[in-house]
Amino acid sequence: MTNRSAIPGNYPNNLNALVNEKPDLIRGLFNDLNLDYPGLADVKNLVKKEKWIAACKALVDYYKNKSKSEYPWLQKVNTENGKQEIKSANEVLNNVFTFQGVKGKQPSHDDGSLNWKNLGPREDKEWGYFLNRQSYFNDLLYAHNHTNKSVYSQKFNNLLTDWVYNNPAPGKEVQTVTWRQLEVGLRLTTNHWPRAFYGFQSAPQFSDVARILMLSSIPKQADYILNYHRMHSNWASMELNGLAATAFYWPEFKHAQEWLNHARQKMEEEVRYEVYPDGAQNELTSHYHEVALRNFEAFYDLNRKNDESVPSFIRNTIVKMYDYLAFTMRPNGYGLLNNDSNLDYNRDFIRGAAGKYDHPEWAYIASNGNEGVKPKQGPSVFFPWAGHMVMRSGWDPDARWSFFDVGPWGNHHQHNDKLQLSVASFGHDWLVDAGRYYYKWDKWRLYFVSSRSHNVILVDGKGQLPYKELAEKPIKNNYSIQPGFDFCLGSYNKGFGSNWWKSDKNERERIPAKHQRAVLFLYKRYWVVVDHISTKQSREIEPLWHISPKVKVTRNHTTVVATDSLKNQFQLIPAEPDRWKLDMIKGMKGNHIQGWYSQKYNSKVPNYCATYHTTQKDTSSTFAWVLYPSQKVKQKVNVEVLPAPDGA
Repeated sequence: MTNRSAIPGNYPNNLNALVNEKPDLIRGLFNDLNLDYPGLADVKNLVKKEKWIAACKALVDYYKNKSKSEYPWLQKVNTENGKQEIKSANEVLNNVFTFQGVKGKQPSHDDGSLNWKNLGPREDKEWGYFLNRQSYFNDLLYAHNHTNKSVYSQKFNNLLTDWVYNNPAPGKEVQTVTWRQLEVGLRLTTNHWPRAFYGFQSAPQFSDVARILMLSSIPKQADYILNYHRMHSNWASMELNGLAATAFYWPEFKHAQEWLNHARQKMEEEVRYEVYPDGAQNELTSHYHEVALRNFEAFYDLNRKNDESVPSFIRNTIVKMYDYLAFTMRPNGYGLLNNDSNLDYNRDFIRGAAGKYDHPEWAYIASNGNEGVKPKQGPSVFFPWAGHMVMRSGWDPDARWSFFDVGPWGNHHQHNDKLQLSVASFGHDWLVDAGRYYYKWDKWRLYFVSSRSHNVILVDGKGQLPYKELAEKPIKNNYSIQPGFDFCLGSYNKGFGSNWWKSDKNERERIPAKHQRAVLFLYKRYWVVVDHISTKQSREIEPLWHISPKVKVTRNHTTVVATDSLKNQFQLIPAEPDRWKLDMIKGMKGNHIQGWYSQKYNSKVPNYCATYHTTQKDTSSTFAWVLYPSQKVKQKVNVEVLPAPDGA
């Protein structure tokens, strides 16, 4: 009889072989356990006698019995219809994975074990990170539960054994795709290892060897988070949430209470640090606002499920964060596309929270006024700490909507895009932020982070420079919300330049200049944008306006006209048309990338960028634009520039 498994990797196939091959691992596991914990008396007695194989079997039996009575919420994978989960599980059977829209077959080593450090078909670290977060265990569990086929539980067993056997704890802080803090924290959160461990307990294919290996790794990962977790970013919320989950789902470990106490203390600090008083997470990136919110909420819910008290300010902060998401959401249910965000669909997320937290105004917003209670504030709203202005004509699905960013630099995930203006109406976008594309640091990443991919202004072809700045106080006296108009004013004065990504400041160029932008939303129908540029000498001024790729774009002299499939129209009209030279750029590659749009990670499509050019002959100049949407009619718009006193 062989002591080696037939599964890829040639691992021990029984506890006797595992104990003989990994004696330190076995002793370490039982040393990490609190053997005085209720229910572990038999295990303790066998450990004292150093009957390691019997002790392992007793420990496995303890968890099999425990899974029948505790954590019922882990037994079911929540999903809408399950087709995607079954499809994913079937692909995982062949080591084919799909992460962030990219599918690839993960290579194996010569012994058949999976190459956990391979970065996927695009050589992107994000692929390696997602592989090692192991959310696909959920897909295998769903398929196992709904087909009763053993191939899914066997594949889970094989992957789990392979990972633990080949990825021991590093003993120090590292940034590998297998042991970066974020991946460790996410593996330990409720929906990953805890759900897989307890969800597969009844599966015969979940071997005793795999169970012991998994249990041996859990305290090592928890201690790793305890010692090396991040603070002051959305990472902290995920890592601390994983630490708390480990303490709740495996209280048998000696350090469980220490993990929980630490997670509580640091999570309270993190909630206070990360979230501004107006509810915006201080990375000021809608996608990561939602990430932090989900993890704060998961931490709150996990404590409540286990009858543990949570400070009331955490719940209050969660409510404020939902407020921010609800009131910034587009009429079509999508959130902000700003900084390193995807265009996330938030309607259902917000509608669910409305019932959970008894906030019917969120249901009203999410349903375009068909459910809930009309909010007392809005539809236009300003978030004074974030510096985010949403101008909105109403709550209906065809409402006109815009997002104007006059706030500080965020904590992480920032783009060089202060004074970015995005505009939507009639259920879709007209003027867009370009998105993030991916995190691989190359010319594409530089484009999507830079001012060139945003609706801002270049000076001598140079964009805004990055700067570190968190809000120390709310912005005041720069906006007004009235029945007949909304108004907001912002400015950028940190300079324009090239090579801004260089770590050596001597390699960076800096052009001193200031851009002020005022946005006026008149009669809840159209926008007037007034830009003022001040410099110390004559400069080339280059305003950029990026158009959604989902509309047809034409031009009439220097006016840009966009039309959708229903014949709705949007006009971008310069107030002084003869002042400008206009280039319409779409899908430009090479050394001067321009005209690309990314709605989600790893995805990009060409779109038009209306690039205006003029030479500013004086040290300052003011120019204006009319942004005019019209529904199912071609509206002729006449723009007249009136004289104004100096300084106006």
